[in-house]
Amino acid sequence: MALLADFLVWWYGKGWIGRMRLAGIHIKNWYEFFSLRILLKTLFHPWRQIVNRPVRDSSLKARFDSMVDNLVSRVVGFMVRIMTIIAGGIVIVLVVVASVFWFIMWPLLPLAPAILVFIGGLL
Repeated sequence: MALLADFLVWWYGKGWIGRMRLAGIHIKNWYEFFSLRILLKTLFHPWRQIVNRPVRDSSLKARFDSMVDNLVSRVVGFMVRIMTIIAGGIVIVLVVVASVFWFIMWPLLPLAPAILVFIGGLL
């Protein structure tokens, strides 16, 4: 009987708190995995820092081509970063939803065997 009491004390105390900390760690890890802060800071930077610098005394056409190349590199960088930010946001929202689900279900899980036995008896 003491083992059951110890389990319940842990489950509704340290176990529940540990589960909340674990959820926070998961959210932080996914945030860092997608590097959202860095992506937001470099949102308009060129893709892979590909920059075309014209030669000092180049023609107007060469300068225009260089400007277009740099603009395309920035647009590609923006598109890749924004899609990664969206994907990271979706993953983080899913992790938060799963964490809330676990937070709500945690106190009910010790009752699951009794509830399932009862439901099985009804069928």
